[in-house]
Amino acid sequence: MSRALLNNESVVKFIKENFIPVSGAVEHLQPSRYGTAESDASKWFGPVAKRALKDYAPAGFFKQFGSYQGMYVAGPDGTPFEYKIGLAYDPEEFIEILQSALMKSRSAQSARAWLPKSVSLPTKEAPPGANSSTSVVQVYSRICPLPANATLAERSLGRDVMWIFPAEIDEILSVAGQPGVTVKMPQTLVARMVRFQLLNHVGNIMHPFSEKDVRRADFKMTTMESGDRIRTFAFQGSYASQAPISRDNDTPYNMEGTIEGRFSIDQYRRKIVQFKAFGEGVSQGGNDSLAKARKYPVVFAMSEATHASSRAMKPFWAAIPLWEQVYERPKILM
Repeated sequence: MSRALLNNESVVKFIKENFIPVSGAVEHLQPSRYGTAESDASKWFGPVAKRALKDYAPAGFFKQFGSYQGMYVAGPDGTPFEYKIGLAYDPEEFIEILQSALMKSRSAQSARAWLPKSVSLPTKEAPPGANSSTSVVQVYSRICPLPANATLAERSLGRDVMWIFPAEIDEILSVAGQPGVTVKMPQTLVARMVRFQLLNHVGNIMHPFSEKDVRRADFKMTTMESGDRIRTFAFQGSYASQAPISRDNDTPYNMEGTIEGRFSIDQYRRKIVQFKAFGEGVSQGGNDSLAKARKYPVVFAMSEATHASSRAMKPFWAAIPLWEQVYERPKILM
């Protein structure tokens, strides 16, 4: 669903009062397209999606795009009452769409709906989140300043999470010296930030960069404080990447910028306990919800994850089978 809609108080209120909201990753609910393993959830959702697309999507939509991605309104038995692709709808217009679907569902079902005995609901599956040894950082991106007459997509907030793995924590602790000493950040962490995390995710997800796309990635860290248990570091980074036309993207796209921040590591737990960073950059292309030819000024904020929900989800590109293993041990060719 469009982030701009979910940031609208009226839309959120209407959904909470009239529906049971459910969020699912199309990469896992449509394994035939994305290469993930079949699950109870995908087996249940597939027929629902096909019927919704047949009844409510524009003619030829699925044949053209081949994706189940979108917004669904369905009854307890899986009967679909509306489908919309996640475009930038005006909030009032979107509430009218939901109201219409709600009226359809009420007219089609009795006041107390029961599931037919033949319906098989998906079993509860453990969330594919971070394990206890992985540090999690929240990543936010926003276009700032906004262009004149900015679209709903351009005004929205980009969100993702970043994982930092135990081997990288160990490397930081092993190479960092006394306060004031500056060293390079772990290469895998730098590659992950540049290729997968410091991207313009406003309105939609920006495509990642391959190891050959990175033109500059200079990240250094300095030991600031070194106590018996907590060690604190400052870091600065400068980066630039450019992806050419390929089979996966029909236009070139690029991203460059700088970032600086501080983080603290608990040496006993071998985990990050605090992470604060701010970055600025410029992006062009690679995001289907933004103008491909326009250069967008982007600001980034990063902070340690404080909610269980942040640990219960995967970084977007780590959830794609094609990128999952690359995300943990990415490389840069420069």
